[in-house]
Amino acid sequence: MNRILMISTTLAVLAAPVAAQDYRLKALPGADKVFVWKSKDAHNEGLSLIQAGAIQSNPMLVAVLLSCIAQPGAKVVMLDAGFATHDIMVIDGESSGCRGNIAAEALHR
Repeated sequence: MNRILMISTTLAVLAAPVAAQDYRLKALPGADKVFVWKSKDAHNEGLSLIQAGAIQSNPMLVAVLLSCIAQPGAKVVMLDAGFATHDIMVIDGESSGCRGNIAAEALHR
């Protein structure tokens, strides 16, 4: 009986973090896709280039900083939670396996 209780408790503890990681991507206002940047540094550099208008004149400057462009609603696992950004991995859809950095606002439960 003790063995069953111990196994049940262990399984419950192991299963709890999985349920807590049920996140999905959402597009930021004015966007219909979610940019997943290669890293936090790439994210910062990309935003600076976008603000400077480089995306209109030379979109490849920004594109090389992206890990992928994901669909809103795609399931993700949070790898590292930050204040303004999070490191994630997309786990379903066309961008499955893509990992990188997103704005905190692009993540919801």
